[in-house]
Amino acid sequence: MPENEILQEIRRAREQLGEAADFDVNKLFVLVRQETDPLLATGWKTLKAPERHSAREPESPVVREEPPQPPPEP
Repeated sequence: MPENEILQEIRRAREQLGEAADFDVNKLFVLVRQETDPLLATGWKTLKAPERHSAREPESPVVREEPPQPPPEP
């Protein structure tokens, strides 16, 4: 199957960003901030991501299911 041009461009951009940040996610965020701060200063708006869970329930990677309850004893 021939390689999709869009996927090639995405992979190329990902590789370039990774190299620019020495493949360090903290450095990548610094680079992103350096790009976005001037835009925010000129009036650009940003959106916050929606919350994924209730504030009352701590986030957990574990999926929990309640075990079936035994029938009541007669």
